[in-house]
Amino acid sequence: MNVLLDSSAIRASGLNSPAFSSLQEYLSRTKARLLLPSVVLEELCAQRRRDIGEALQKVRGANEDLKRLVPGFAPARNPKIDVEDAVIAYRDQLERSAHRVEIIENSPGDFKELVRRLANRIPPASPKGEEARDVLVWLCVLTTGTKQEVAFVSGDKRAFFDDGSLRKGLEKDLKTIRGKVEVYVGIDEFLKAHHRRASWVKKDWVTEQVQTEQVEKALEDYVRGHEDRFLSRYCERGENFTGYASITQVVQSDVLEFFVSDMTGGALLVGVTLWAELEIEAEYESDLDWPREHLPTTRLKTLYPEIVAQLELEVVEKKIKRVSVSDIQRQ
Repeated sequence: MNVLLDSSAIRASGLNSPAFSSLQEYLSRTKARLLLPSVVLEELCAQRRRDIGEALQKVRGANEDLKRLVPGFAPARNPKIDVEDAVIAYRDQLERSAHRVEIIENSPGDFKELVRRLANRIPPASPKGEEARDVLVWLCVLTTGTKQEVAFVSGDKRAFFDDGSLRKGLEKDLKTIRGKVEVYVGIDEFLKAHHRRASWVKKDWVTEQVQTEQVEKALEDYVRGHEDRFLSRYCERGENFTGYASITQVVQSDVLEFFVSDMTGGALLVGVTLWAELEIEAEYESDLDWPREHLPTTRLKTLYPEIVAQLELEVVEKKIKRVSVSDIQRQ
């Protein structure tokens, strides 16, 4: 079965992740193609351009902070990066990310249908008549599904899914075309359905592995940059989250489910759905107009959010080589 990927699924795992390596192995073994809508390709390249720009800005900002804080500090030369060359290299990597990659273009008729869906708020258009990109991706799915069996893999739960299932309006579209389209929330879900294998990996072994420092560090790396998703709810009146947060410990955890899949190079991917209670130290500042001499400008809180995380464990010779997190949702 050919696989059509949305940009959110690629960004969640990354091209160098254990999950994507396992997907490559599946495509190679089954002689299937990786399908990338042209709108997805353009969106990923545009996002890469923005990410590089933001990273360079952070480097410049850090150098300025050090110059201010450390007298005599001589900043290292700012990295000389040709952003457009980097984006071109990334586009080439996407176009070569599997043995057989096909770029899917929208047909002229799709643009008339795009206008109709946006104007009438037909999913995946939003209630405000927005999300043209999502509509174009979905029209690629429908066109492809009339010609071949295809799996559509997306991590965009807002546009395409409702409580883990395909939105009703989109289900109706699939019945209309009478094609063979399977839909999955993320690469891990696709691998569970199409790439499960028997192995020596048992739940006791998985439970032991998720209690290691490697997993805790992977959780902290993901939380850093997604703090608002977990911590904004703890703001009290007049408080704002400053951006500082650190996982103190994983208080408790439980393996809800897992699957095992081959990867290229003889390794295994163990995908784990993990429930955990975290202990997080976070910093908040007050914006209330009170006398500052009577109030600290910032204060630390210890928080205990409960989360469900999607872990990807790369296993080589029965040992964990790498741990990554594709998603975390607050409970």
